[in-house]
Amino acid sequence: MNSASGSRLFLIQDAEKEYCKKFGLTPFRNCAHPRSSAAFAVLSECSELNPETKDAPVEYVIDCTLGYPKGVVAGLGEAMIGEWPNDTTTVAIHYKVHKVKREWTEDEAKLKEWLYEQYKAKDDLLEEYYKTGTFPGKRRRVEFSLVHSVMVQVFWCALFYFHYNFTLKLVLKPLAMWILRLFWNAIF
Repeated sequence: MNSASGSRLFLIQDAEKEYCKKFGLTPFRNCAHPRSSAAFAVLSECSELNPETKDAPVEYVIDCTLGYPKGVVAGLGEAMIGEWPNDTTTVAIHYKVHKVKREWTEDEAKLKEWLYEQYKAKDDLLEEYYKTGTFPGKRRRVEFSLVHSVMVQVFWCALFYFHYNFTLKLVLKPLAMWILRLFWNAIF
């Protein structure tokens, strides 16, 4: 739904330092402080009960923490061509599921306070991960085959190509020609 902090601290470290200075906060070591405005906007807008199901559209917040070996994050370009730092493609993922509380949807200060608590815990969690190389709790290894990844990319490229050609050649080009003829006839 939303990332309250941004996922790549190394890209926003200067902005994070300025943010902490501006609001009198102590910088975290391994993650950025959360920005609660967007999260509050989403939660407050999506908090109304659905009259048919009596359920709130957003019921849970998923707190997902990514741990990179030795804290070195692969660049997107390098990862796409298979050049991973430390010669490992491993990325550890730790997550918690939190039930949305009504107070988070009505009071941004309460949401901000809760988010700051979560991010302090996240910073400590990452500190431990970088010391030990693992997150606490039950571990489960998930591997993606290269063939599967390539097939997914081929599918999306083919779908994009089809839609691009369909939209431009069969829809937009005739529409543009019709509009041009309409203006041409109106002028002359």
